[in-house]
Amino acid sequence: MTKFIVALLAFATTAAIAQGPFTINIPTSGVRTCEPIRITWNGGTPPFYLVVRTPIGVINLGEVRRRSIVWTVNQAPGTRIGIDISDSEGQLHQSGDFTPSASTSTACL
Repeated sequence: MTKFIVALLAFATTAAIAQGPFTINIPTSGVRTCEPIRITWNGGTPPFYLVVRTPIGVINLGEVRRRSIVWTVNQAPGTRIGIDISDSEGQLHQSGDFTPSASTSTACL
């Protein structure tokens, strides 16, 4: 029984280390209003919960079981926004703030 517990702990530790740190990846340039961006992340335990921080509140992007999501930037040019992601274990990671630039469309606003 002791060998089983030691083996189980070794496996769990290896899995946690292999998973790496919980990080979020967003484009830092080329983000435009009403155009899609791909948001990806590493680490953490699914499901994931994403929100967009805006000056007037948050936009809930919902529960995601994959490690990426495509979001159409529905914020006006020059609006300071950021992405928060949490996982099923309560880990939280926040992106740095970024601002979309103008595009040829404002249909999403």
